[in-house]
Amino acid sequence: MADLSKIKEVYMEAEGNEQLEFHQYYEAVESVVPVLNKTNTSGLGGEPTKQHFNFMKDVVNRKVGYMSGIEFSINSELIESDDRLTNIKLELKKMSRETSFDISNTDSLKRSSVSGLSHRLCYTDDEGKFNFKNLDAWQVVYDYSNDNYKPTTANYYFDVIDIEGEVSQYCHVYDNEFVYYFKTSSSDETPKSGKSNSSKTPEVVEYVEYIPEGMSDVFSKHNFSQVPVIPLLNNGDSKSDFIDSRSLNNTYDDVLSESVDDLSISGSMLKIVGALEEGVDTVDSIEDRKAFLIPLTSDGKPGGDVAFIDKNINDTAIQNTLNTLRDSIYELAGSVDLQTLSENSNARIFTIRTALMRLENTANVTERFFRKALEKQLELWIEIINKTTSLNISEMDFDIIFKRNFVQDKELQARQLQTLMTTTSTLDAYIQSELFDDPQGAYDRYIEEQKNGIAFE
Repeated sequence: MADLSKIKEVYMEAEGNEQLEFHQYYEAVESVVPVLNKTNTSGLGGEPTKQHFNFMKDVVNRKVGYMSGIEFSINSELIESDDRLTNIKLELKKMSRETSFDISNTDSLKRSSVSGLSHRLCYTDDEGKFNFKNLDAWQVVYDYSNDNYKPTTANYYFDVIDIEGEVSQYCHVYDNEFVYYFKTSSSDETPKSGKSNSSKTPEVVEYVEYIPEGMSDVFSKHNFSQVPVIPLLNNGDSKSDFIDSRSLNNTYDDVLSESVDDLSISGSMLKIVGALEEGVDTVDSIEDRKAFLIPLTSDGKPGGDVAFIDKNINDTAIQNTLNTLRDSIYELAGSVDLQTLSENSNARIFTIRTALMRLENTANVTERFFRKALEKQLELWIEIINKTTSLNISEMDFDIIFKRNFVQDKELQARQLQTLMTTTSTLDAYIQSELFDDPQGAYDRYIEEQKNGIAFE
């Protein structure tokens, strides 16, 4: 078995640390958000303002909400009279409920958008039922030749904290048939000379085989015919949606925080003109518009000269800078700032939908990779169903449907429908207007009502 510790170390240095850092940035962990580490360098007393505006959370949550309508649908080629149809629908419904399919997809979309990648580990529970759990980007390392959806092995790394706070590190290695169990073991090195050494030697950490509770060996079958760990890529580079916007977010935080600091000390400020004479204490901080008396020197002369100056803040320039940064953050993240659009009272839903083209483009890319991952999940689920039932299901029996979730302008769509019906067929008008979730069904009902003598003027 390969050196599991080295594999993890190399991956974390290459990609994992960056993936973890973006996750921490999304959670606004202080150690990775520069403005939250800001210290006072002005020479004046008090703590500096530490204002972090979490644009990343808004970008990610908007994309997740926009894309979260994902479902498995039974292929329309299956005939209603097919004896299998009722049972297939039942099994599909059970799988969706038992795996919390909708919630899990939302979670996967979020993890992938944040870190650029996530994973899904499929398994069978104690009752032999299919299930899966979502994993973070830095938890899995694949070994594959050409296709990362067909790996030869997948190493799943995770930590377990016991009731006393002790952390144990584990690695489960999956191949096409088995899962092998490893955990870390710590030992003190003995000098090669064999002589005793009173000083503490470096700790050596390595993964060794172990038998999990309830198991009889250091490996077991996972009940699938392929590696049951699936990558869910955010894009072709497996990069975060916020990778190009993070530095701009930091700049926005700096400008905002420094502006708040400036406002808090605006107005008249005391300026010491020239050096204070010998024997006169320096001034560490001065409150706004307070009288300040400079002590006299030993010979009775003034200890220095002071003057008041006015500090003016150009709030228009600051606001323009913040607005420019905000626009650039959303643009580089492939998202849209709905706050800016909603502030425009003249903007119709059509205008907002046009502005959403950036988000739609990034969503389309992510959809292609998620579709491939869900096809792999479907294959694994079908393996279990065909072993435990007599349905003989094929992945070709299903379609994967992605729906976009966004507010609809029904008034505009209705007007478009009226215009389209004068230039094209009724069915085509129903489809192109996007007014109906099921254009064919709506058209069929319209024809049936016409046959029954119901007219719509």
